Amino acid sequence: MNDIAEAADMSRPALYLAFKNKEDVFCSTISFLMSKAVVGSINTLSQNGPIEERFLSAMLDFEETYWGPIAKSQHAFEIINSTDKLDSTAEVIRLGRNQLRAALSKALKKAACNGEVNFVNLKMEPSAFVGTLMSILAAKKYQDYSSTDYIDVPLRKFTRRNSKIIKIFLQSIISRP
Repeated sequence: MNDIAEAADMSRPALYLAFKNKEDVFCSTISFLMSKAVVGSINTLSQNGPIEERFLSAMLDFEETYWGPIAKSQHAFEIINSTDKLDSTAEVIRLGRNQLRAALSKALKKAACNGEVNFVNLKMEPSAFVGTLMSILAAKKYQDYSSTDYIDVPLRKFTRRNSKIIKIFLQSIISRP
């Protein structure tokens, strides 16, 4: 807590007035990042333009806002592992992911009604499509950060890779004239 108080330019007692312990600081930080990322993605989805552009931008904006600060940390793998072990943090992440999944699914359902996308060939609902995509991206992220050389790989490389995965998924549902 001393390091945190010093970095925040406040006394340790003042920090304890705002937070119970390090876990509380951590959970509050994750909650802030998750909320900001979800709101940004929802705003992106609500804009005008082709669904594939809005969907891709919403997912990449989410990644940059939520995972960007974590990925830049030398403790990224430790942070990722800690998030699942702290009940309050795991719940914040679960709720945030559910909000993102719901917003993305809603946008795809609307796009399906407008004829921009088609799920007939996939034989799955938009929510299953989004859930599968999010699971693959999460698995790749964990694989990236469990690698011994993840810190040497720039965040933009992860973003490019995720962008390719998202585009491949979108190609399977985009309706072309």
